[in-house]
Amino acid sequence: MGNFSIALSGLQAESVALNTIGNNLANLNTTAFKGQTTSFEDLFYQQIGQSGSGNAIQVGAGTKVSGTDTEFSQGTILPNADTNTSNMALNGNGFFLEQQNGSQYLTRAGDFQLSSDGRLITQDGANVLGYPVVNEPGKATQNFSVTANLSSTASVGDTFSTSFQVFDSLGRGHIATVNYTNIAANTWRCSVSLPAADTLASPVISSVTFSPTGVPSLGWTNIAYPGMTDGATLNMTWSPNGFTNTAAPSLNISTTQDGQAALKDVVNVIVNPQPITLPVGSTQGAQATQNISPTVNLNSNAPVGTAFATPVKVYDSLGQSHQVTITYAKTGTNTWSYSMSLPAGDASGTPINNTGTLTFDSNGNLTSPNRIVSAISFPGMSDGASDLTFNWNLNGSGSTSAITQLASANNNGSVDQDGFPSGTYTGFTVDPSGIIQAQFSNGNTQTIGQVAVATVANEQGLLATGGNNFQTTAASGQAVTGIAGTGGRGTVDDGALEQSNVNISTEFSNLIVAQRAFEANSKTMTTFDTISQDVIAMVR
Repeated sequence: MGNFSIALSGLQAESVALNTIGNNLANLNTTAFKGQTTSFEDLFYQQIGQSGSGNAIQVGAGTKVSGTDTEFSQGTILPNADTNTSNMALNGNGFFLEQQNGSQYLTRAGDFQLSSDGRLITQDGANVLGYPVVNEPGKATQNFSVTANLSSTASVGDTFSTSFQVFDSLGRGHIATVNYTNIAANTWRCSVSLPAADTLASPVISSVTFSPTGVPSLGWTNIAYPGMTDGATLNMTWSPNGFTNTAAPSLNISTTQDGQAALKDVVNVIVNPQPITLPVGSTQGAQATQNISPTVNLNSNAPVGTAFATPVKVYDSLGQSHQVTITYAKTGTNTWSYSMSLPAGDASGTPINNTGTLTFDSNGNLTSPNRIVSAISFPGMSDGASDLTFNWNLNGSGSTSAITQLASANNNGSVDQDGFPSGTYTGFTVDPSGIIQAQFSNGNTQTIGQVAVATVANEQGLLATGGNNFQTTAASGQAVTGIAGTGGRGTVDDGALEQSNVNISTEFSNLIVAQRAFEANSKTMTTFDTISQDVIAMVR
């Protein structure tokens, strides 16, 4: 008589398959949904005898579900019709990381939104995690030491050099170069210099002398650079204790210094990911102009008395804009006077350092002033702002002057200045590496953080928890977090969403197969039932 449990096992297994297919179809439009498939395996076998050749005669006991596998292939990525930047998609491997009620989850669904307090959250209110930014002031180099051997066998005139980085009071780095020239037995002339574009100061000259026992001493140890072109200060003490005077060739071994670069909007990826918060409703403060750099050509063929003007838009400490007018007047061959002014009524005080003379060489290059005019000031601003004080960077962002005197018409080019008015938060963007930039109405951007992307060793070991989320298990391994585009992780598509990877044609085909299998097992059940009734009738 037939065993009902065999057919029942088939019905149960196919029910699971039908439920899996139904769940796939139900989530056809679920953001970043990952379809599943059901796999089966046969149950144990009963041996009821042997054939004449000795082969075992076995009867199976049915089937069971051996597993449900998740298809983690990427779904189609479609851009939003409304370019909603809160939405993101991962193009490649990995998962977004989120946190709710103290637990962390992984998700591929990037249909995020902003809470009223600016937190980037999922549709269920979980915090999206990322790496924060660091803003720290720099530390000026106060002490430095060079460990080097200055050869005792060097001849007079032999040279040697070493370079290293130092930091000024604004935390900006500069390459300091020490040039050594042997000027006598056991005596070296030392010249410490910075790039010409970084300072108006000349190289600082000193000397190092070795005693008969090889003990070094410096002529003087204070290295100061007035006139840094970025407006900073740099004053260092040089320790001579790292010098040796052996017969070996001159060799730089190491350098040390105690300065530190300023950190501005630098993402800190060595801490644990934290909730991402945008500055919703905030206002970015104004920044007064501190440096200007117009690009200008003054006509070398112009007659004496020719005047030309350059307008420069600047901002005071309240964010109010003003137009500084630089007026040039040719006073002689290769010389022009200049004068800076504000519109009448903008400032009541007497301007400081706002006039001077520009001198050019025969090739049209500016020779004086040298690279920068510092501390141009307009006191007594009528709107109540602080005195408007700024530097005129004559070299712009390069090493050659932005002001020339060539045989072509007077002409104004681009104008650079670093001030801006206040601005309100307007939105944010995300780049492929996950860097989040807040945007403000004044045109400025501010780095807020970087979206964290996690990977696991075995995706099939992840536990689906609903809400488009997964949790790690012992089978999946711990989540390894990092940044998009590194370590095999995918990149972030801003203003786009990953679609479900369910293939409707495949699911319909699987549905037909599962339906036929279920019907076949139900037919087995009815057949076993008929046989059972026949056996019972035989007894009667």
